[in-house]
Amino acid sequence: KMPAIKGWNDFCVNKPTKEQIEQWGLTFNDSNIALTTGAASGIAVIDVDTNDAELLEVLRANLPSSPIERVGSKGFARFFKWNNVSKTETVKMNGEVIFEVLADNKKITIPPSIHPNGMEYVWVGPSLLDIDKNDLPTLPPNCAGNLNSVLSALYGVDAVSHKGKVSSMTNGRTDALVK
Repeated sequence: KMPAIKGWNDFCVNKPTKEQIEQWGLTFNDSNIALTTGAASGIAVIDVDTNDAELLEVLRANLPSSPIERVGSKGFARFFKWNNVSKTETVKMNGEVIFEVLADNKKITIPPSIHPNGMEYVWVGPSLLDIDKNDLPTLPPNCAGNLNSVLSALYGVDAVSHKGKVSSMTNGRTDALVK
């Protein structure tokens, strides 16, 4: 899961050239495939990282839907149109990452890659190549903060933490509701 390309995060902002992509195909033919998120790809991702059945049910019901979804060794990932407003954010529960919004300067492994545990990443339904990225739904603003509030109400504020450039737990109406 470690990038083979040095300076890979530059490609979150600037698209690689066709020649670079072709060279990577020749040089790294045994590597997995990752998609950078943000301005260059025009894609943002919600990456759910848990196998807890109850928690997965809550997350599936409360996260925005997308026609493009990938599953891996645990959880799932939903793909959205990047909108220059969404920020990379992380929500943890009892110290473990539950999900992340991957919007800026991040990457996500995509099919037909193989997870280090041997499990293959697969698309649920159509693949990202089957759709124009402009037809993807836009990731709603404050998605992580909104779900953080739902999880805090269900599991207790002390169990859930939200880290990102925007925090719904520190000010305003959400903070008042939590208190």
